[in-house]
Amino acid sequence: MRIRRSLLTLLVVSSSLLVALPLAAHAEPVIDPTPASTVTSLSAPVTIAARETTTVAISVVDTDGAAVPDAPVSLVRFTTTGEIVLATGTTNASGHFSANVAPKSTIRIKARFAGTAALAASESDTQTVMPRVELGKPWTHDAFAYPEQWLPARGTLWPTHASSSTATKILCERLENGVWVLHRTYPTTIVNSKGASRYKGKFRVPASGTWRIRVRHEDEGHARSYSISQRLKVTRWRDRYVGKRVHGYKAPSKMVAITIDDGPNTRTPEICRILEKYGAKGTFFFTNQLLRRGSYMTQARLSYDRGHEIANHTAKHDMLNGPYAFDYKSVGVTKTTIREATGFSPIWVRPMGGGINSVGDRAIKNSGQLCAIWSLDSYDSHARYTPPTKLYRNVVDHVRSGDVILIHQTHAESVEALPRICATLKARGYKMVTLSELASVSRAR
Repeated sequence: MRIRRSLLTLLVVSSSLLVALPLAAHAEPVIDPTPASTVTSLSAPVTIAARETTTVAISVVDTDGAAVPDAPVSLVRFTTTGEIVLATGTTNASGHFSANVAPKSTIRIKARFAGTAALAASESDTQTVMPRVELGKPWTHDAFAYPEQWLPARGTLWPTHASSSTATKILCERLENGVWVLHRTYPTTIVNSKGASRYKGKFRVPASGTWRIRVRHEDEGHARSYSISQRLKVTRWRDRYVGKRVHGYKAPSKMVAITIDDGPNTRTPEICRILEKYGAKGTFFFTNQLLRRGSYMTQARLSYDRGHEIANHTAKHDMLNGPYAFDYKSVGVTKTTIREATGFSPIWVRPMGGGINSVGDRAIKNSGQLCAIWSLDSYDSHARYTPPTKLYRNVVDHVRSGDVILIHQTHAESVEALPRICATLKARGYKMVTLSELASVSRAR
């Protein structure tokens, strides 16, 4: 009497990770020439990265552990309506056969060995494979938040998702005694486009300290998945400037803020592209009157989404040195419009030409905003036309760390001079940041 049995193994490989699924083989004695019948049990569920193709390897060996070449095998997926054969073939000289699987939701698979004259047909137990959703790191205006400030969190997730947005949440966690403690979760919305899904939402933190945000996805079809976390420092930096007219700053390193007045207009996207080419972020001061024209609300939102800061340049390019009711309305209506365009309230107000008195100071303070003037004028608005070379020299010959640089997007020569200004500042080691980022790590001069 001889006992023969086949040994069937299912291996799952994701990226550089090789996960062996152990088996337990059971055989019953048989009398030759009738071959033995065998059943193989597989291990617990395996999780993989949903964007990556998973290689499933089937191995067939005999009772003595020798590889069985040319063995007919197949990989089967089980559905509610029946079976789907994912791959078929024969084992190679080493007794292996490989097939690719890329599930977008939980699937159950089984390997089958069709048998030979010497070995009985057999199949594995079913294996559940739960893919992970790949979540892009959430983007936000980081490093300069203050308590209770609403901030955006946006990113991507793969594969394209049809599940409800409640499956994806923003987690807001604080570092306490060396441990990250979850304080609150925030909802997101999901939009599908170009083969990927995009999540977006907003969050705020209740107190100062070191915080992080990350995004979690969980539904019945996928294993729980997390994004890489985005850390941010939350301080009460705004308190340093309430009721004050802020010009330049005492910065801890070589930093400047480029501020662009009198928009939005058709040059806004071009200015964004120039700044981004040199790794710079700008602060755009927009008027309510221009925001309400044509598609400029969309321009404001797109500029904000690209990481630039949108600030308040009053309702109709006003000076803030008139009656309190007028000043308060001028800064308030523009604040509302910017919030409508971007989803977030502006922090800074700049009166036209820096014209402001104590009444205007009080109007800005009562509106919950801060007053921003400038410390370095490019002098692009003091004449009908100033050559771009002159504007360039006005900035680079006088710049110092902590400066708030003023240019106007209403002048073509200013936009022409901007690339040279950014290139020179970058070459000199200056970091070009938003006004809020500069203010958050600095003190007023």
